[in-house]
Amino acid sequence: MPPMGEVVYSQDATIAVIRDYYDFLTKLYLHVEEIIQPPEEGWPSITPESLKSLGKTENVVSLLQHLPYIREHDECGNKADGTPWTYFADWQHEAQMLAHDSTFAERPIIVFELSPPIDVPSHVISLTIGGRNRWRFLLDTELGVIYWIGCPEELKHDSRHKKVKNEAKELDWRAGAGIWAITEFFDLLKDQYIKLNFWPYDSQYVYDIWGHHKDGVASLVRDIYSDHEWPDLTQYRKEECLEALGAALEEHFPLQYGLRDEGDPLNHWGMNSV
Repeated sequence: MPPMGEVVYSQDATIAVIRDYYDFLTKLYLHVEEIIQPPEEGWPSITPESLKSLGKTENVVSLLQHLPYIREHDECGNKADGTPWTYFADWQHEAQMLAHDSTFAERPIIVFELSPPIDVPSHVISLTIGGRNRWRFLLDTELGVIYWIGCPEELKHDSRHKKVKNEAKELDWRAGAGIWAITEFFDLLKDQYIKLNFWPYDSQYVYDIWGHHKDGVASLVRDIYSDHEWPDLTQYRKEECLEALGAALEEHFPLQYGLRDEGDPLNHWGMNSV
């Protein structure tokens, strides 16, 4: 567990690891067109002026200007999950909204950082968006770490991925968060998909194996993914796998998974674990 002061922030490395993570998701379940890439000069909607109401540093603005994003389709949050319980913020879209209405950041549907709102440092920015029941990933551009607010206990104690040791006494908004170096954090997320602790239901929704576990679902999910060569990305058959998984879940668990054509089958805002 390295001390926090030994971790170094790099904007280029951060952009690269987030781009790699999104590419990984497209190989597993996301449609490729859901990932949007910035122009070479950065997103034109993201400027110090458009994000002025957030009070963030130049480093934060510069990072957001050059990140890829999972596309935001509309104000209702109709977008693909990046993990269970998580929408990754499409900051080029949010910047457009903020430019037209500086109070947009105060709306409950946004909750850029914490709910109830608590001031976090100007050099810290949320990678995620959504209501109070959602996980939050806050990236620190000074310390080079990500704080996972609401991190499951199972992952806080994952010995394969070294957490960062926080020696600060004033935990305040970080209290209870899991803390990892940025690269280590995204390796941790990818590992959960590889082990199917996180599993995509289709090209939009992702669930985890913890919480209200339904007998038989986890083994069914693992069997179907294995039958379609997961986690061998050179052999994995994405479309066939997701189609087979949906059909099997509808057949064996119709009450939980019988609404594939009517939106989220598990009431995504209230229950994400099966």
